[in-house]
Amino acid sequence: MQKFSINISEQAHNSLKEITKNKILYDASSTLVFFNGFYDDTKTLGVFPHRGLNLINNLKAKIYKNHLIIYQILETEVNIIDIVDPRQHSVAKKYFKN
Repeated sequence: MQKFSINISEQAHNSLKEITKNKILYDASSTLVFFNGFYDDTKTLGVFPHRGLNLINNLKAKIYKNHLIIYQILETEVNIIDIVDPRQHSVAKKYFKN
């Protein structure tokens, strides 16, 4: 079984920070769990990257706690591009076909 390395983009880190800033206003106790869980969850893509949903431009998405982790599979690595809340249509629509 091939093991892929995981690279998390600056955009994904920034989006995660924004999401957790908003979450802390509503449920501070679960925010740290969400934040750390994101990094734990992305590690599974190193083993099973092809299980995600197909998006545009050879991008894929993995569902994580009602959010989409947007990523791209390269030869030996998985690039995490972003994490988005699909309910925020203006942010999420750039990853879906019209």
